[in-house]
Amino acid sequence: MNRPQRRRLCGAALALPALALLPRARAADPETFTFRGRAYAPTGSSVTRRMTWTGPLPFDRAYDALTPAQLAWIRDQYEKLEPDEEPPFPRDGLRVIFDEFDLSIDANTPRLDPGPVVVVVKIDDKGAAESVAVYKSPQPFVTTAISRALMAAKYKPARRGGAPVAMPFLLKVELQ
Repeated sequence: MNRPQRRRLCGAALALPALALLPRARAADPETFTFRGRAYAPTGSSVTRRMTWTGPLPFDRAYDALTPAQLAWIRDQYEKLEPDEEPPFPRDGLRVIFDEFDLSIDANTPRLDPGPVVVVVKIDDKGAAESVAVYKSPQPFVTTAISRALMAAKYKPARRGGAPVAMPFLLKVELQ
């Protein structure tokens, strides 16, 4: 191997990790949906607060009711998802998770900081949550509350070749 060939080969090998950082080709940018929790006033105050969550998926739809673009966004979050595979999703939509989160907020809960929440839930082949890993959260209370809500939710299990299988469920939302 001569010197120019060796340089090209080394340059290509060094470029491979950088290629992994580039965003993958995606479906059109999804629109943003909003879920607003119940308004409540902390004890001793007449100022009402309301939790607001935003994300790329509607909070009130089950998997079967999502549009093709929304399904494409979900599928794009998984690497190497085959055409005959379907990822897990909350049976009654995302709303049940955030309703449960909202119930954990009481009058003594401090004002929650805004920020992204990224969570992965391991779902077994029966649709039950096995564990939760929180990768981003604005504060510890959000981590605890969202983990409890995700563990309590019921899921439509992932499918591969028509049979239910265990697969993680990824949740990416923004707390505002």
